[in-house]
Amino acid sequence: MKKIALLLLICIQSLGNAQVTNGFLRRQNTQFINNDGVVVLKGVNLGNWLHIEPYMINAPTSVASSYESLHTAITNVTGSTTQADSFFDTWRSKFIQKKDIDSIAAMGFNHVRVPFPYQLFYNTTTNTYSTEGFFYLDNVVNWCKLNNIYAVLDLHHAPGGQIDGALWSNYTTNKEITKQIWRTIAQHYACLLYTSPSPRDRTR
Repeated sequence: MKKIALLLLICIQSLGNAQVTNGFLRRQNTQFINNDGVVVLKGVNLGNWLHIEPYMINAPTSVASSYESLHTAITNVTGSTTQADSFFDTWRSKFIQKKDIDSIAAMGFNHVRVPFPYQLFYNTTTNTYSTEGFFYLDNVVNWCKLNNIYAVLDLHHAPGGQIDGALWSNYTTNKEITKQIWRTIAQHYACLLYTSPSPRDRTR
């Protein structure tokens, strides 16, 4: 099954530290560069924070195998969508905090990768766009700014899912939703947007 390229967004904050004051981080051929030259990225993936993946919390596949089915399972257990949403909000508020970014920077890493689902920017019930995600993304970008490191934003779960046979199942609609989400994020942070082929695409 053909995989769609992952979309990544590099957000750089102009700070008083030489590591990240040299302009936007950008790609040149196979390397990342800033105004001073080549930058070697050494980072930590903040997986399972904003985009909760069932296999990462050892959820049985019979209970949940995707972000959507996990939300449904929690809704069934708690008895309401509101309670399920509250669970996700609490998880996201507690799972990664400023002290975690402080520790990552103190260990010598220069960026964090932030996977997030499109549902933070698109309400699938009302089919309307949302800015809910900026509450979380602004926090992590500001924490990175305070620690003089980069933030790599990764729309890890695009509309249509991320499982074989589901991705871009409604191609035209899903593509437009994805494009609009990235436009909104890019305008919000005034950042550069680029695409990166998935590992499976590189081998085919």
